[in-house]
Amino acid sequence: HNDTCMGFAYHMICAYNVLTYSFQKALFTGKKAIFYYKKDNKSVRRIQNILRSLSFAEAERQNFDEARELVESMKDYGDLDIFEYNSAKADLLALSGDYRTALATIGSITDTNTEDTHFVARFFGFDLKLKILWQLCDFENLGHAARHLVESHMLSESSMAQAYAMLAGSFFMQGNADAATENFLQADFFAQHIKNDFDRIDALRTLCLCQYICGNLAETQTYAEEALALGLRHSCYYPTFTVLIVLVQVHSIAGQKEKAKFYLNEASYFLSTGYLLPAKDLILYYYYGSILDKGENATKLAGLAWRLLQDEKARIGTKEHVAAFLSLRQFGLIDEQCAPGTEP
Repeated sequence: HNDTCMGFAYHMICAYNVLTYSFQKALFTGKKAIFYYKKDNKSVRRIQNILRSLSFAEAERQNFDEARELVESMKDYGDLDIFEYNSAKADLLALSGDYRTALATIGSITDTNTEDTHFVARFFGFDLKLKILWQLCDFENLGHAARHLVESHMLSESSMAQAYAMLAGSFFMQGNADAATENFLQADFFAQHIKNDFDRIDALRTLCLCQYICGNLAETQTYAEEALALGLRHSCYYPTFTVLIVLVQVHSIAGQKEKAKFYLNEASYFLSTGYLLPAKDLILYYYYGSILDKGENATKLAGLAWRLLQDEKARIGTKEHVAAFLSLRQFGLIDEQCAPGTEP
């Protein structure tokens, strides 16, 4: 008999459904939550929070137009929560590949020292900023943002673990391997304290990526295999696709072709889901498909990998950051060897 309580119950179920990649259920329960919150006329910010969750769900289903409409509809509910709106907008821009605009959008939260910006908003704003800078391969600014986050109030073990891992990657890319090692120890400490499986998957995904770019293949494999077990258990498509591709790379480097082909085949099933998959990992998926199974489609797959690589270079934009991108994870090799007119 209480609209606020009904709204809150559906709100919590919606949030859980988003966390567990149950996006259709998230849309259903989110709309129910909004229905009850609208009746009590007191839950404007809660409605905006739900709309942010629903936008993320639609983006993960590759329904970007619907996702944009949900973000913009936040303005229809009274006083706009700038943190919710800009975070939702930046997240959507990053997922759609508009990294530069995403960075500028989240900067309205992170690049201000006004007392009006709550420390919770700044913490999670920096968490999102780190992920955008990672996509841009801007390792210098990534290091600055990571330091700011780890020096803040600790609000999420997963965010702290990822910040320390990215800080380690930043140090390594700038030639300081000892500092990288120290920060990986901190990242592992926080990762071990994550009790939520879904937060743990995200942290382990970042840890295995950062360990990989630093050349620590044993640690990479350990984190990736743990993340894979959790990701497959919960059907977390986006991060699980990444760790499968990382395992393809690790076993390819070790000369274990059959194991690499096994993980590549596992990754192939994710393309049939229709869900959004990480752009950089899709490049690698098609590239390794061309070299691990040199069938009649090898040239076609190599060409597709090269075209996707050119798209990603355009998204990254600057010459310096494109160079950093090409220095990672065989991307430079793909750029050279998979161009039109070359044999895979």
